[in-house]
Amino acid sequence: MFKTDDLTGTTDTTVNATARTDEGFTFDSNNTNNVTSGNIDRNGNLVLKLYYTRNKYEVSYSITGDVLSDYSQLPETKQYKYEQDVTVADDLSVQGYIFNGWDRTGTFKMPTENVNITGSFAVGTSSYTIEHYGQDVNGNYVLLENETEHLTGTTNSHVTGAHKDIENHSYVDLNHTIYSYDPNHSGEVSEGTINPEGTLTLKFYYNRNKYELHIINETNVTGATSGKYFYGTELTLVANERDEDDEAFTKWNDGVTDTRTRNITITDDITIGPYYHIYTVTLVDEDPRTTVATQTEIEKVDPGSSIILPELTIEECVYAKDATHVTPEERECTFIAEFLGWYTDEEFTNKVESPYYPPDDITLYAKWNGVYYHYRVSGVRE
Repeated sequence: MFKTDDLTGTTDTTVNATARTDEGFTFDSNNTNNVTSGNIDRNGNLVLKLYYTRNKYEVSYSITGDVLSDYSQLPETKQYKYEQDVTVADDLSVQGYIFNGWDRTGTFKMPTENVNITGSFAVGTSSYTIEHYGQDVNGNYVLLENETEHLTGTTNSHVTGAHKDIENHSYVDLNHTIYSYDPNHSGEVSEGTINPEGTLTLKFYYNRNKYELHIINETNVTGATSGKYFYGTELTLVANERDEDDEAFTKWNDGVTDTRTRNITITDDITIGPYYHIYTVTLVDEDPRTTVATQTEIEKVDPGSSIILPELTIEECVYAKDATHVTPEERECTFIAEFLGWYTDEEFTNKVESPYYPPDDITLYAKWNGVYYHYRVSGVRE
């Protein structure tokens, strides 16, 4: 029941009802329940009935202002009946922007007109990334570990990135520069617009520095050749056991002697290579009878090998007959000097034993009863 009007009129006369014009309602002339006319009986039983539909109005949403004014992902426009409860849609959420809210909040009764609810956006912040790529030891560009920058800026603003300051980042190792910025790399992206989705990625590229490897006696080394190599390149060099002159490996130029295999890592200019040699041992003595120095060069000795040092004797022989006719059995000989051994110095302070392992080319001196002489050949002097 909406409204009832109690009226009076002349008995036995016909009356017609007139539709009302109430706010928010419209007479429904097609409703079969309508009773729009009738005869007034004397008992007052006539009841005329008019039916009205409740009007519907639209609730729509729109964005005002200069930011995202053309935003189309708005809440759906809906119809509500007059005085029906209307709940305002939730606030919008757009990545990179700040929603300022709707001009209506909560719940309201639907009025007798369409309602447009407005909202607005403000520019927010969005993320962007700066990636730094450096060459690996094979020359391929790879993303440098722990060097990616995750930044934020004003949405839709233009940003210019910067390459790394090498001296202040992890591109220096023990004062050796690993990378150098390449301003001409075709893949560089140094600037762009920060989009709301946060997908802007700026890119900078760095060349891995090269250092010079110089190999001494290169024809006797396998595993690498002289040239420039990227910082951090790992190489295994193997020296031949003997060189083209059949001399034996002795050591590397930096003094390492215990292996012909060297593992090196390029971090600076490097000069490296094997040395080959056969040691010459010279035995020197001086005849205490004549003080005449004699010497004989001993056969060359491979490094790491030993020689047997001779035990020397000196005899003074007396012959029973003419020396031109005497046999060895007819002579009488006595020792005139006692051999005391071999020494590495003429002052006889450092004695060596047999078998002897020479450390390099060396001269050994024979000592005789405190009187020494120079002699190079081992053997027995008569």
